Amino acid sequence: MEIKIYNRNIIIETGILFALFYLPSYLFQNVISDPSAFNDFMFNIQLWIIYLPQIALIIYIIHINTKKNYSDFGLIKLKLKHIPTIFLTTAGLVLIVGIIQLIIYLIPYSTPAENMFLWDFHNIKLIPLVFITSLLTGYSEELFFRSYLYTRLEELKLGRMHILITVNLIFALGHFYEGYEGGINAFVLGSYFSLIFIWRRNIHITAIVHGLYNFSVLMISSWLG
Repeated sequence: MEIKIYNRNIIIETGILFALFYLPSYLFQNVISDPSAFNDFMFNIQLWIIYLPQIALIIYIIHINTKKNYSDFGLIKLKLKHIPTIFLTTAGLVLIVGIIQLIIYLIPYSTPAENMFLWDFHNIKLIPLVFITSLLTGYSEELFFRSYLYTRLEELKLGRMHILITVNLIFALGHFYEGYEGGINAFVLGSYFSLIFIWRRNIHITAIVHGLYNFSVLMISSWLG
């Protein structure tokens, strides 16, 4: 009975966090996806105000969870020895993105690259600010989807493949404002981040690489524009 109650509490807690953090943006993707938004100073600050409490709340919930240690959630100290892994993970990400674009290119009526790099960023003065915003976005999403959600679903004794599909399908649904290509891209990259998290159990690796990816997309959009 206690196990059933505990599992039910996990589902309720996870559902509330998802509804609080991500459900509004999932429901209104077409409204909030302004391609030029990152050129605005206040837009970046608003994201900081959103992401910092999210990050703090997830870490706090992990802290009060008595069933798992910090290391199980990938919350360990970032050290210099992790830098090579970050570079290797980034290189793997670049390779995967290239393969995805090639596959999408072969699909009739698809628009590779155009949908991925749809942002209209041109305010060069805000690059340092946007870099921090990108990292905060990476930490916010990776802490929830990889560190928290994946680990909590593990506690429900679900199979690894079921967890991978569930977590990354939910993650991908938030990127369909980029078209179905964006959804496919998000699912594949989310699966890649999940596998890295399973392998290294270090949330800093996936969060930093995720943030670098976000930042690179904005910079490439500026170059293409």
